[in-house]
Amino acid sequence: MKPGSGYMAKLIRRFLGVDLFRISSLNAVSVFFRLIFSYATNKAVVMWLGPAGTALTEQLRNLVQGVQGVSTLGIGEAITRYTSLYRKRDKRLKAFLKRSGRLILYISIVLGLVIFFGAAPLSRMLFKTDEYVFVLRMVGLFTPVYAYQMLLNAMLNGLEQYKKIVYINIIFHAVGFLAMVMFILWRHMEGALLAVALTPVLAFLFSAVVLEPKDLRLLAAPLSNGAKGMNAFGKRIWPFIGMALTSAISIPLFTIMLRNNIIGYYGAKGMVYAGYWDAIRKISAFYFMFITPVFAMHYFPRISRLSDPRDWRREMMAMLKYLYPLFMGGFVLIYLLRRWITLFIFSGEYLPVNDLYGWQLTADAIRLLSLLLAYRMWAKGMTVRFVFAELSYWVFYLSLAHFFLQVRGLTGVMEALVWANAYYLILMLIYFGNLLKK
Repeated sequence: MKPGSGYMAKLIRRFLGVDLFRISSLNAVSVFFRLIFSYATNKAVVMWLGPAGTALTEQLRNLVQGVQGVSTLGIGEAITRYTSLYRKRDKRLKAFLKRSGRLILYISIVLGLVIFFGAAPLSRMLFKTDEYVFVLRMVGLFTPVYAYQMLLNAMLNGLEQYKKIVYINIIFHAVGFLAMVMFILWRHMEGALLAVALTPVLAFLFSAVVLEPKDLRLLAAPLSNGAKGMNAFGKRIWPFIGMALTSAISIPLFTIMLRNNIIGYYGAKGMVYAGYWDAIRKISAFYFMFITPVFAMHYFPRISRLSDPRDWRREMMAMLKYLYPLFMGGFVLIYLLRRWITLFIFSGEYLPVNDLYGWQLTADAIRLLSLLLAYRMWAKGMTVRFVFAELSYWVFYLSLAHFFLQVRGLTGVMEALVWANAYYLILMLIYFGNLLKK
């Protein structure tokens, strides 16, 4: 059966199914508020701190993301999966959350202590100054809270408490905006960094208003005694740990390294040019808010259930034939409106970013093609392939970006992104090319 109008009709019916429609509608609400508050938060940074503020806040945000990923071992997907599996078996669920939550708690405490006592050298590495040591000590102090916030989201997702997840996301971004404005007015640049460090903590505390007593009891499970009957725990989640932890560490780490290269190359204006680079990345993140749910809520769950490679190929070709052209049409529109988009999201100070749109959109177009193939690694637990692909991609990208930066400046970094994404696509074709022929 080839992907045609009949298959497309079935695809649409799946999108319009009651459960998926409900999830998609709730996700649309979440994305709407996330866009509004993210835009407002970004505008506050742009208006008061400029491109240098964008670079510094993104530098810390990458660190916080890395801390969250490492402290939770990147097992959010595993917690979601097994919470869903055990949600009607109360004892089994509590046992699982005890073991996984306790592991997360121990690791987050150790990691927090490392950051707290290593704040001075870490500040010099991230910000080229000792001025923000206090901020990093706050990050170390609250690392267990960051980890618990991710545990809460993964648990609620597994319990299919989608309304609560939406409410918590809205609270998170609303608190982030208010904290950013108040802290910038209070402490300027240091205040902006404090807002990044404290937003997950404040949001976690405010999230309690949407939780029921049974949710709080499950969240407290790691603090209770005993965790019997979970001897297979490690075997079940190691594939998730291997893949998720690789991404959780490599993405923020290599992003920080690349940003530091840009800052070092441009010297006194390094923070400004790093701000331009972060600006085009932020624009990409904005439009991926609409693209990612299609993969996460339709494509990934669908191919996870398919055992026949021919069914996977049909699903992928349907996405490629019917949805990919829509995404490309959106990319063309973004490119044509790039000047107005830059002025709307940022300010006239960021107009040099207009020269980077073509490279970013080209790289993202290639990235979408590779994602259609790469999601199979997640769906089928291909840990070794995933780890090699992820690490080799970042090493290739960082090496190429360092070389092109010396020759073409910031444009060279963007060109390196295109070539790196092309490399990843070729690697996926090597991995799965034989399945595409069947």
